[in-house]
Amino acid sequence: MGYATAEYDDWQDNLRAIALAMEALRAVDRYGVSKRGEQYQGWKQLPQSTDPTSELRTKDDALDYLTERYGGDLRRGLFESHPDHGGNTDDFRKVMRCKELLA
Repeated sequence: MGYATAEYDDWQDNLRAIALAMEALRAVDRYGVSKRGEQYQGWKQLPQSTDPTSELRTKDDALDYLTERYGGDLRRGLFESHPDHGGNTDDFRKVMRCKELLA
């Protein structure tokens, strides 16, 4: 089963439209119209987490990430990944997560 829409210009708006449609399909269950649960199949295709820091769980993960990206230097990582210095927001969040894990 697939859900797709190109109604909106932004992919987030299209995803929201699909999510709202799926939520409406869940309401079908409340009224006993559907017995096989077809409306739930789409939820299985969604990722478990959209958090970019979800892969960083331990101190070792944090050290590996910092070593790979910033030569193991947390301060360098904070500076280079900071959005005010041209960095990426997701990278900055990952470096901040590393800082939390290493504290």
